[in-house]
Amino acid sequence: MTALRSPPALDPESVRHPRERLVFWLSVLVNAAVGAAAIWLVYRAPGWLTGRPALSRLANELRVAGVATLALIPALAWLRHARWAEFREGSLQLGPDQLPAIHAMLERLCAAVGAPVPELFSSTSRSAGIATAMGLVRRRRIIVLGPDLFRGLKSLDDRADIIEFVLAHELGRLVMGHASWREELLLAYLKRIPLLRVPLLNVQEASRDRLAARLCPGTVRAMLFTASGGKLIYSADVAAFLRQALRDDTPPFWEWASSITGDGPDVGRRLRHLHAHGFVDLDAELERLGARPGPAVTPAGPAAEHRPAR
Repeated sequence: MTALRSPPALDPESVRHPRERLVFWLSVLVNAAVGAAAIWLVYRAPGWLTGRPALSRLANELRVAGVATLALIPALAWLRHARWAEFREGSLQLGPDQLPAIHAMLERLCAAVGAPVPELFSSTSRSAGIATAMGLVRRRRIIVLGPDLFRGLKSLDDRADIIEFVLAHELGRLVMGHASWREELLLAYLKRIPLLRVPLLNVQEASRDRLAARLCPGTVRAMLFTASGGKLIYSADVAAFLRQALRDDTPPFWEWASSITGDGPDVGRRLRHLHAHGFVDLDAELERLGARPGPAVTPAGPAAEHRPAR
Protein backbone atom coordinates (compact mmCIF):
# COMPACT_ATOMS: atom_id res chain seq x y z
CA MET A 1 0.00 0.00 0.00
CA THR A 2 1.28 3.47 -0.85
CA ALA A 3 2.28 5.31 2.32
CA LEU A 4 0.05 8.29 3.15
CA ARG A 5 1.41 11.46 4.67
CA SER A 6 1.56 11.67 8.46
CA PRO A 7 -1.49 13.50 9.86
CA PRO A 8 -0.99 16.75 11.80
CA ALA A 9 -1.06 16.78 15.60
CA LEU A 10 -4.58 17.37 16.85
CA ASP A 11 -6.32 17.80 20.20
CA PRO A 12 -9.61 15.86 19.92
CA GLU A 13 -11.35 18.39 22.15
CA SER A 14 -10.68 21.14 19.62
CA VAL A 15 -12.97 19.48 17.07
CA ARG A 16 -15.67 18.09 19.36
CA HIS A 17 -19.15 19.31 18.41
CA PRO A 18 -19.84 22.40 20.56
CA ARG A 19 -23.18 21.03 21.77
CA GLU A 20 -22.05 17.48 22.48
CA ARG A 21 -21.38 17.93 26.21
CA LEU A 22 -24.75 19.59 26.78
CA VAL A 23 -26.62 16.93 24.82
CA PHE A 24 -24.69 14.21 26.65
CA TRP A 25 -25.66 15.38 30.14
CA LEU A 26 -29.26 16.01 29.13
CA SER A 27 -29.28 12.45 27.78
CA VAL A 28 -27.92 11.18 31.10
CA LEU A 29 -30.83 12.89 32.89
CA VAL A 30 -33.34 11.32 30.49
CA ASN A 31 -31.67 7.95 30.99
CA ALA A 32 -31.98 8.33 34.77
CA ALA A 33 -35.66 9.20 34.37
CA VAL A 34 -36.22 6.02 32.34
CA GLY A 35 -34.50 3.98 35.07
CA ALA A 36 -36.59 5.65 37.77
CA ALA A 37 -39.75 4.92 35.79
CA ALA A 38 -38.74 1.26 35.59
CA ILE A 39 -38.32 1.10 39.37
CA TRP A 40 -41.70 2.75 39.86
CA LEU A 41 -43.32 0.25 37.49
CA VAL A 42 -41.86 -2.68 39.42
CA TYR A 43 -42.66 -1.54 42.96
CA ARG A 44 -45.64 0.80 42.70
CA ALA A 45 -47.57 0.57 39.46
CA PRO A 46 -48.58 -3.11 39.69
CA GLY A 47 -50.17 -2.60 43.12
CA TRP A 48 -52.03 0.44 41.90
CA LEU A 49 -53.28 -1.33 38.77
CA THR A 50 -54.22 -4.69 40.26
CA GLY A 51 -57.02 -2.99 42.17
CA ARG A 52 -58.74 -2.70 38.83
CA PRO A 53 -59.43 -6.21 37.41
CA ALA A 54 -59.57 -4.97 33.83
CA LEU A 55 -56.01 -3.70 34.18
CA SER A 56 -54.48 -6.68 36.00
CA ARG A 57 -52.97 -8.08 32.80
CA LEU A 58 -51.37 -4.73 32.06
CA ALA A 59 -49.96 -4.71 35.59
CA ASN A 60 -48.17 -8.01 35.00
CA GLU A 61 -46.80 -6.81 31.67
CA LEU A 62 -45.51 -3.63 33.30
CA ARG A 63 -43.78 -5.63 36.01
CA VAL A 64 -42.03 -7.81 33.44
CA ALA A 65 -40.98 -4.73 31.45
CA GLY A 66 -39.69 -3.00 34.55
CA VAL A 67 -37.66 -6.00 35.70
CA ALA A 68 -36.18 -6.39 32.22
CA THR A 69 -35.19 -2.73 32.18
CA LEU A 70 -33.51 -2.95 35.58
CA ALA A 71 -31.66 -6.10 34.50
CA LEU A 72 -30.21 -4.36 31.46
CA ILE A 73 -27.29 -2.66 33.19
CA PRO A 74 -25.73 -5.76 34.81
CA ALA A 75 -26.29 -7.63 31.55
CA LEU A 76 -24.33 -5.00 29.65
CA ALA A 77 -21.03 -5.97 31.26
CA TRP A 78 -21.44 -9.58 30.17
CA LEU A 79 -22.58 -8.61 26.67
CA ARG A 80 -19.71 -6.18 26.09
CA HIS A 81 -17.08 -8.68 27.20
CA ALA A 82 -18.70 -11.43 25.12
CA ARG A 83 -18.64 -9.22 22.02
CA TRP A 84 -15.04 -8.24 22.71
CA ALA A 85 -14.06 -11.91 23.01
CA GLU A 86 -15.96 -12.72 19.80
CA PHE A 87 -13.97 -10.14 17.84
CA ARG A 88 -10.63 -11.13 19.37
CA GLU A 89 -11.08 -14.87 18.89
CA GLY A 90 -12.97 -14.91 15.58
CA SER A 91 -11.23 -12.15 13.62
CA LEU A 92 -7.91 -11.47 11.93
CA GLN A 93 -5.66 -9.32 14.12
CA LEU A 94 -3.72 -6.68 12.20
CA GLY A 95 -0.26 -5.62 13.28
CA PRO A 96 3.35 -5.19 12.17
CA ASP A 97 3.34 -8.78 10.92
CA GLN A 98 -0.19 -8.84 9.45
CA LEU A 99 -1.23 -6.23 6.87
CA PRO A 100 1.34 -3.84 8.36
CA ALA A 101 0.39 -0.93 6.09
CA ILE A 102 -3.08 -0.67 7.65
CA HIS A 103 -1.68 -0.98 11.17
CA ALA A 104 0.90 1.71 10.39
CA MET A 105 -1.97 4.04 9.45
CA LEU A 106 -3.50 3.52 12.88
CA GLU A 107 -0.15 4.12 14.58
CA ARG A 108 0.26 7.45 12.78
CA LEU A 109 -3.27 8.53 13.68
CA CYS A 110 -2.78 7.61 17.34
CA ALA A 111 0.48 9.56 17.43
CA ALA A 112 -1.35 12.59 16.00
CA VAL A 113 -3.97 12.63 18.80
CA GLY A 114 -1.62 11.39 21.55
CA ALA A 115 -3.52 8.16 22.18
CA PRO A 116 -2.25 4.62 22.83
CA VAL A 117 -2.63 2.26 19.88
CA PRO A 118 -5.66 -0.03 20.35
CA GLU A 119 -5.83 -3.58 19.09
CA LEU A 120 -6.93 -3.73 15.45
CA PHE A 121 -8.96 -6.52 13.87
CA SER A 122 -10.60 -7.34 10.55
CA SER A 123 -13.83 -9.27 11.04
CA THR A 124 -16.36 -11.01 8.83
CA SER A 125 -19.11 -10.39 11.40
CA ARG A 126 -21.96 -8.41 9.87
CA SER A 127 -22.49 -6.69 13.22
CA ALA A 128 -19.27 -4.76 12.61
CA GLY A 129 -20.70 -3.04 9.51
CA ILE A 130 -18.00 -0.85 7.95
CA ALA A 131 -16.18 -0.59 11.28
CA THR A 132 -16.77 -0.29 15.00
CA ALA A 133 -14.80 0.26 18.18
CA MET A 134 -15.27 -0.53 21.82
CA GLY A 135 -13.55 0.12 25.11
CA LEU A 136 -13.59 -1.97 28.26
CA VAL A 137 -12.28 -1.43 31.77
CA ARG A 138 -8.51 -1.32 32.34
CA ARG A 139 -8.10 0.67 29.12
CA ARG A 140 -8.61 -2.32 26.84
CA ARG A 141 -9.64 -0.92 23.48
CA ILE A 142 -10.19 -2.42 20.07
CA ILE A 143 -11.07 -1.22 16.58
CA VAL A 144 -12.77 -3.70 14.28
CA LEU A 145 -12.86 -3.25 10.51
CA GLY A 146 -15.98 -4.95 9.17
CA PRO A 147 -16.59 -6.86 5.94
CA ASP A 148 -18.37 -3.91 4.30
CA LEU A 149 -15.11 -1.95 4.24
CA PHE A 150 -13.39 -4.50 2.02
CA ARG A 151 -16.32 -5.55 -0.18
CA GLY A 152 -15.45 -5.10 -3.86
CA LEU A 153 -11.85 -4.25 -3.01
CA LYS A 154 -9.41 -4.37 -5.93
CA SER A 155 -6.29 -3.47 -3.95
CA LEU A 156 -5.49 -1.76 -0.67
CA ASP A 157 -3.99 1.17 -2.57
CA ASP A 158 -7.32 1.83 -4.26
CA ARG A 159 -9.00 2.32 -0.90
CA ALA A 160 -6.17 3.63 1.29
CA ASP A 161 -7.74 7.06 1.90
CA ILE A 162 -11.09 5.49 2.81
CA ILE A 163 -9.49 3.02 5.20
CA GLU A 164 -7.54 5.84 6.85
CA PHE A 165 -10.71 7.93 7.29
CA VAL A 166 -12.57 4.97 8.79
CA LEU A 167 -9.70 4.30 11.20
CA ALA A 168 -9.66 7.96 12.26
CA HIS A 169 -13.45 7.94 12.71
CA GLU A 170 -13.31 4.88 14.97
CA LEU A 171 -10.29 6.23 16.84
CA GLY A 172 -12.46 9.28 17.51
CA ARG A 173 -15.09 6.96 18.97
CA LEU A 174 -12.47 5.81 21.48
CA VAL A 175 -10.64 9.03 22.35
CA MET A 176 -13.87 11.04 22.66
CA GLY A 177 -15.37 8.48 25.03
CA HIS A 178 -18.20 7.37 22.74
CA ALA A 179 -17.35 3.68 23.20
CA SER A 180 -16.45 3.76 26.88
CA TRP A 181 -17.91 1.63 29.63
CA ARG A 182 -18.86 4.80 31.52
CA GLU A 183 -20.99 6.04 28.64
CA GLU A 184 -22.64 2.64 28.23
CA LEU A 185 -23.52 2.68 31.92
CA LEU A 186 -24.83 6.25 31.98
CA LEU A 187 -26.85 5.87 28.77
CA ALA A 188 -27.86 2.20 28.90
CA TYR A 189 -31.59 2.80 28.47
CA LEU A 190 -31.61 5.87 26.26
CA LYS A 191 -29.38 4.35 23.56
CA ARG A 192 -31.94 1.57 23.10
CA ILE A 193 -34.91 3.90 22.59
CA PRO A 194 -34.75 5.14 18.97
CA LEU A 195 -36.68 8.38 19.48
CA LEU A 196 -34.64 9.51 22.49
CA ARG A 197 -31.17 8.65 21.23
CA VAL A 198 -31.26 10.69 17.99
CA PRO A 199 -29.86 14.02 19.34
CA LEU A 200 -26.90 12.34 21.03
CA LEU A 201 -26.09 10.11 18.06
CA ASN A 202 -26.15 13.12 15.73
CA VAL A 203 -23.68 15.25 17.70
CA GLN A 204 -21.37 12.32 18.44
CA GLU A 205 -21.25 11.33 14.78
CA ALA A 206 -20.46 14.94 13.90
CA SER A 207 -17.60 15.00 16.42
CA ARG A 208 -16.05 11.84 14.99
CA ASP A 209 -16.45 13.11 11.42
CA ARG A 210 -14.80 16.42 12.34
CA LEU A 211 -11.82 14.64 13.86
CA ALA A 212 -11.42 12.29 10.89
CA ALA A 213 -11.76 15.15 8.39
CA ARG A 214 -9.00 17.10 10.14
CA LEU A 215 -6.66 14.10 10.16
CA CYS A 216 -7.35 12.59 6.73
CA PRO A 217 -7.77 13.77 3.14
CA GLY A 218 -10.31 11.08 2.22
CA THR A 219 -13.52 12.60 3.60
CA VAL A 220 -15.43 12.83 0.32
CA ARG A 221 -14.50 9.34 -0.91
CA ALA A 222 -15.32 7.88 2.52
CA MET A 223 -18.79 9.45 2.39
CA LEU A 224 -19.24 8.29 -1.20
CA PHE A 225 -18.21 4.79 -0.15
CA THR A 226 -20.75 4.82 2.70
CA ALA A 227 -23.49 5.84 0.29
CA SER A 228 -22.62 3.62 -2.68
CA GLY A 229 -20.85 0.57 -1.29
CA GLY A 230 -17.63 -1.09 -2.34
CA LYS A 231 -18.49 -2.04 -5.91
CA LEU A 232 -20.10 1.12 -7.29
CA ILE A 233 -17.48 3.48 -5.86
CA TYR A 234 -15.14 2.78 -8.76
CA SER A 235 -17.77 3.93 -11.26
CA ALA A 236 -19.59 6.65 -9.30
CA ASP A 237 -19.11 10.31 -10.26
CA VAL A 238 -17.71 12.25 -7.30
CA ALA A 239 -18.95 15.69 -8.36
CA ALA A 240 -22.47 14.40 -9.01
CA PHE A 241 -22.48 12.77 -5.58
CA LEU A 242 -21.46 16.06 -3.95
CA ARG A 243 -24.23 17.95 -5.72
CA GLN A 244 -26.71 15.36 -4.49
CA ALA A 245 -25.40 15.35 -0.91
CA LEU A 246 -25.28 19.15 -0.58
CA ARG A 247 -28.66 19.99 -2.10
CA ASP A 248 -30.35 19.95 1.35
CA ASP A 249 -33.92 19.99 0.01
CA THR A 250 -35.39 17.25 2.20
CA PRO A 251 -37.97 18.70 4.63
CA PRO A 252 -36.39 18.90 8.11
CA PHE A 253 -39.06 16.72 9.72
CA TRP A 254 -38.47 13.82 7.33
CA GLU A 255 -34.72 14.24 7.60
CA TRP A 256 -35.11 13.85 11.37
CA ALA A 257 -37.56 10.95 11.00
CA SER A 258 -35.11 9.04 8.80
CA SER A 259 -32.51 9.11 11.57
CA ILE A 260 -34.79 7.49 14.15
CA THR A 261 -34.37 3.99 12.80
CA GLY A 262 -30.67 4.35 11.96
CA ASP A 263 -27.47 4.52 13.98
CA GLY A 264 -26.87 8.19 13.28
CA PRO A 265 -27.34 10.93 10.68
CA ASP A 266 -27.37 10.08 6.98
CA VAL A 267 -24.39 10.71 4.71
CA GLY A 268 -25.86 13.88 3.19
CA ARG A 269 -26.38 15.52 6.56
CA ARG A 270 -22.89 14.50 7.71
CA LEU A 271 -21.24 15.97 4.64
CA ARG A 272 -23.27 19.19 4.80
CA HIS A 273 -22.19 19.68 8.40
CA LEU A 274 -18.50 19.24 7.54
CA HIS A 275 -18.80 21.57 4.55
CA ALA A 276 -20.71 24.27 6.42
CA HIS A 277 -18.19 24.35 9.28
CA GLY A 278 -15.07 24.33 7.12
CA PHE A 279 -13.91 20.78 7.75
CA VAL A 280 -13.79 19.79 4.09
CA ASP A 281 -12.56 21.78 1.09
CA LEU A 282 -14.63 20.49 -1.81
CA ASP A 283 -12.53 22.13 -4.52
CA ALA A 284 -9.34 20.65 -3.07
CA GLU A 285 -10.99 17.24 -2.78
CA LEU A 286 -12.17 17.31 -6.39
CA GLU A 287 -8.69 18.33 -7.54
CA ARG A 288 -7.08 15.59 -5.44
CA LEU A 289 -9.39 12.98 -6.91
CA GLY A 290 -8.99 14.29 -10.45
CA ALA A 291 -12.76 14.69 -10.72
CA ARG A 292 -14.47 17.03 -13.14
CA PRO A 293 -16.42 19.67 -11.19
CA GLY A 294 -19.20 19.90 -13.80
CA PRO A 295 -21.97 22.23 -12.55
CA ALA A 296 -21.07 24.20 -9.44
CA VAL A 297 -20.71 21.99 -6.39
CA THR A 298 -22.59 24.15 -3.90
CA PRO A 299 -25.58 23.56 -1.64
CA ALA A 300 -28.77 23.81 -3.67
CA GLY A 301 -32.49 23.69 -3.03
CA PRO A 302 -34.90 25.99 -1.22
CA ALA A 303 -33.77 24.87 2.22
CA ALA A 304 -30.11 25.68 1.59
CA GLU A 305 -30.68 29.43 1.73
CA HIS A 306 -32.67 29.48 4.93
CA ARG A 307 -31.75 26.48 7.04
CA PRO A 308 -28.90 27.06 9.51
CA ALA A 309 -25.95 24.66 9.41
CA ARG A 310 -26.18 21.86 11.93
